[in-house]
Amino acid sequence: MTPRTSTPGPTAKGAAPDPTVGTRGPPSAVAWSKNEPFRAEFADVRLSSNRLTVEGVAIGSVPVPYRLDCALATVAGFVATQVEVSARGDGRQRSLTLTRLSSRGWVTTWPASRGPRAGSGHPPR
Repeated sequence: MTPRTSTPGPTAKGAAPDPTVGTRGPPSAVAWSKNEPFRAEFADVRLSSNRLTVEGVAIGSVPVPYRLDCALATVAGFVATQVEVSARGDGRQRSLTLTRLSSRGWVTTWPASRGPRAGSGHPPR
C-alpha cells in the first residue's frame, strides 16, 4: 500500500467558500489502495502549522461492497471539533457526527438509519 499525493488545480467557479479558516493553499490529495481484499481510499487534506481538515472517501469489498465518507475538522492546536462518518452498502446506510462543544464535551448525532439492520435481513423498525 503506497500513498500517492498531488496538489489539485484552482477551485471551480461557483464552488462553495472554503470552511478551513486558518489553513493555507489548496488541499493535498492523498490516495492509496490494496488488493486483498480490495480497498481504495482518497482524501483531501489541508494542514497548517496548527490546524487540520480532512475530507475522504473509502471504497471496499469486505464484508460487502461499501462506500465510507468521512470528514475531520480541528481548531488551533489540532483539537478536533467535528468528525463525520457515513457508510453505505448492501442496501444499508448509517451515519454519525461527533461535535465538540467547548464547555460540555462531545455531542453525538445519529440520523435515522436506512435499510435492513446488519445481520437481520429485515428493515429497521
